[in-house]
Amino acid sequence: VKEKNIVVGFVTKTVLKIELGRHVDLLTGLYKNDYIFYNAYKFIKKGKQVSIIFIDLDNFGFINKKYGHVNGDKILKLVASILKENITSDDICLCRYAGDEFAILTSYCLNESEVFAKKLIKLIRKYNFPDEILVSVSIGMTEYKVDDFNDENDIFDSINKLVNNASLASTKAKSTSSHLFVADNKDKMKA
Repeated sequence: VKEKNIVVGFVTKTVLKIELGRHVDLLTGLYKNDYIFYNAYKFIKKGKQVSIIFIDLDNFGFINKKYGHVNGDKILKLVASILKENITSDDICLCRYAGDEFAILTSYCLNESEVFAKKLIKLIRKYNFPDEILVSVSIGMTEYKVDDFNDENDIFDSINKLVNNASLASTKAKSTSSHLFVADNKDKMKA
């Protein structure tokens, strides 16, 4: 690190990897879940509406037990790759939320998000995963419009509720034939 052409410090590869590891999931190369919260806050401050698409792999525990964790990790990497390849806008943020869950933040309305989610469900279901492992996902989504946020403290609370509602909706989606559940603002799930 230089300041006015004078070396004032060093950044080693190890330090760089440690710092990146705080923000990037090393398995998938996606950002970690803090990325969604940070960008949701930015979207709201810019006056954009916020929708969360929460993606949960179906029967992932079974996949790990039957095919092993190494193959489970391959599945996670491939799903992350499919998701990344289909993100086409600056108004979409993708992260690995936790374990076998991914989250996408958009400034789309629910109808646009639903079309996008249906596309993702089909792409993942049709993909030829290694060892002919069948992979499917369930997706839950919800939105909050800028008008739903009253003050600065309410924004953080509302983002937490938004993510929680989308997560709960993905669990509900597992019991639907479409593997999709849309929770609108009238579905007041508790955080």
